[in-house]
Amino acid sequence: MTPRFMRHFSTLCITSFDDSTIQTIFSKIMEWHFTNSSMPSSLSAMSQTIVDASLTMYRIAMKGLLPTPLKSHYTFNVRDFAKVVQGVSNIQSEESVHRVYGSTVAIVIVYYLT
Repeated sequence: MTPRFMRHFSTLCITSFDDSTIQTIFSKIMEWHFTNSSMPSSLSAMSQTIVDASLTMYRIAMKGLLPTPLKSHYTFNVRDFAKVVQGVSNIQSEESVHRVYGSTVAIVIVYYLT
C-alpha cells in the first residue's frame, strides 16, 4: 500500500477496562435506571448484584471461550456486557414485571434470557 493511500486511515488502540471501571460504569447505569423507573428499593438493591454476576460471566467467557480457527466468532468485548445490562434495563416498572411474570423474579429471568 502506498503512503498516499494509507494517509486516509489511522490506527487507534484502546486498552481493555479493568473490573473496577466496568463495575463503576454499569452499576451507575443500573442504579440510574432503577431509581428513574418506579422500581421498588428491593429491586434497586439488585443492581450491584446483576453487574457483579454479569462481570463474572463475562470474565469466564473471555477465558474459556477463546477464538479458534474453527470458531473464530468467539470474541467477547464490553459490547456483549452492555447488552446484558441493556436487556435488564428494558424492564419498565414493577407493574409491567407483575403483569408479565407475576413476581419480581422477572429480573433474574430477563437476565438469563439476554
